[in-house]
Amino acid sequence: MPVKPQMVLNALIELVEEKRQAIVCLDDDGRPRAAFTVLDAIRFISQRAKDMDGLIALQDHTVADLIAATNLTGRWVQMDEASPIALAVKELQKPRIQILVGIEGASGKATGAILRAHRRY
Repeated sequence: MPVKPQMVLNALIELVEEKRQAIVCLDDDGRPRAAFTVLDAIRFISQRAKDMDGLIALQDHTVADLIAATNLTGRWVQMDEASPIALAVKELQKPRIQILVGIEGASGKATGAILRAHRRY
């Protein structure tokens, strides 16, 4: 699901669906800036709530806050959408990679995402 850095977390939570577990943050041109999972969002919210004695106002926190507080380095990768699926699977088999974001070669815009599924590749 595509989001922008300035999106507040209550809006993000409303977008979450069971079938969409990957969240891709896009820049203003539609290119991937970061990718994370719903579990990453839950962990961020949980930590913030713990820091604030159990209370958190989701409208006071943004996707940019989540990205800044979460170490996403090496947890996602982008690849041209025309690449063979075998290469995508190889990327997802790498340690720490959780999400592969497909991009359009010429523009670099995100076209989709594949989430690692319990390391069964």
